[in-house]
Amino acid sequence: MNVTIWHNPRCSKSRQTLALITERSVSPIVRNYLQDAPNEDEIRDVLEKLKIPAINLMRTGEKLFRELGLTKDADEGNLIRVMAECEDDALLTQVVDGIVAEVEAVTG
Repeated sequence: MNVTIWHNPRCSKSRQTLALITERSVSPIVRNYLQDAPNEDEIRDVLEKLKIPAINLMRTGEKLFRELGLTKDADEGNLIRVMAECEDDALLTQVVDGIVAEVEAVTG
């Protein structure tokens, strides 16, 4: 089973997600996205795998989201570009690549 978590060790939800995965005897690849930020292609790949829109990966309640003039109806490509270019974790929420199907397989 190949599971990767884009992890922020400072985020309680990210730590909880990692704990949930490991409790199910899964050894994920842990990618600290604060040190190894995803590029646009990687973000698009995850969106495709999870079958979700870009807005679902964003922290829409953050001040920076509003300051950049972003809205929940913003262009998909623009949202992806902003996430890839963001210097910190203010806009990109933790992402689990492949976890949806894999956790279903583990917890089945």
